[in-house]
Amino acid sequence: KGEKQQPSYLLELVKGSKRFEGVKKFDNTLLAKKYPNCWSLPVVTLTSITLSLPNIQHRTLKTLLHGVSEGLGYAKHVERTLNNKDELVSVHKVAKRLWRQVECESKWLGNKLQDPDFKVKTALQIVEWFKEKSRNMVNGQQPYYLLELVKGSKRFEGVKKFDNTLLAKKYPNCWSLPVVTLTSIALSLPNIQHRTLKTLLHGVSEGLVYAKHVERTLNNKDELVTVHKVAKRLWRQVECESKWLGNKLQDPDFKVKTALQIVEWFKEKSRNMVNGVGSMDVGGPNDDPIFRSICANSMYRITETILILYKNSTDEVSKEELFKELSSMISDILAACLTNIPQVIIMKCKENTIEKREESVRDAATLLGKTTQIINTLHAHELPNLNLGELPFLDKWLDQVNL
Repeated sequence: KGEKQQPSYLLELVKGSKRFEGVKKFDNTLLAKKYPNCWSLPVVTLTSITLSLPNIQHRTLKTLLHGVSEGLGYAKHVERTLNNKDELVSVHKVAKRLWRQVECESKWLGNKLQDPDFKVKTALQIVEWFKEKSRNMVNGQQPYYLLELVKGSKRFEGVKKFDNTLLAKKYPNCWSLPVVTLTSIALSLPNIQHRTLKTLLHGVSEGLVYAKHVERTLNNKDELVTVHKVAKRLWRQVECESKWLGNKLQDPDFKVKTALQIVEWFKEKSRNMVNGVGSMDVGGPNDDPIFRSICANSMYRITETILILYKNSTDEVSKEELFKELSSMISDILAACLTNIPQVIIMKCKENTIEKREESVRDAATLLGKTTQIINTLHAHELPNLNLGELPFLDKWLDQVNL
């Protein structure tokens, strides 16, 4: 009877183990440790990451899932019998509860393991996503990189600088699109330290999450909703593929161009798209006239404004100097946008529909918990002379600061 009930999936799984090399690999002993390790929790954590990887055969994932499920059943015997110190018992219970969520709901701490966004990320970008998600939770869920980014904002000067109001405008401005556009240019500049680029990328990625709250809650006019969707789609391409409308941001040709020549390149590329010249990716992922037009218009206006900004400069603008200027604009735009977060929280607490009220209030509490430091950081900033209903709109800010 015992032979017939052998855990076949677990048996196949452990047959792949040779010299316990994975025990040495999974945990960096140089990193500070807050809780003791038990056998089951790292297995559940590693399985969560594995199940999130797209394009793995369904049968392969199922085999792993069954093997881990059977394995945890036996690991429990070891932990209960030989590993029953108080501090370890708590970790065992956590692992059991987390596994129930992973196995039954295909989620890790409420986050879907089969997130559609993972399909366009590399394997290491997915691991990075888990790292950032968990780091934010460890740090009280405060968005660390975003906080560092908005700390650089002082008087919202970048809001005034990024867009020349004298240029004809075809589409309304939303908060997220100019941030994505400016970040695209910043990431294309060669000879910037990799760590500096990563810090900006993480800060913008975190910032766009909260900008989305402002745009969805307070900025939901039809013409703006279209621009929001375009910004989200473009950001996915910038973040995951390091491209802007199919053009590589780390183009080797940029290494021999000056900073302003790179800006000029983006200007000409976007101007041609705006005028319908040299349209690209026909039949490809960017073959969407509205999407391409909105992205190109944003890039054209911003690059033209940057070139005007440096028009009378007698010294050559270095790539580091331009990167610093672009980062400052990004910081100011995000900071201006996030001054509306308290208003978003209040609106969520005022949900009229009884069925949605509890969830909306819970969302508001979560949002407050995640943005408290940002709200406190921006509290002392002097806002433009706008009423409460105008503050959520970037174009209203532009009208006011350019008076």
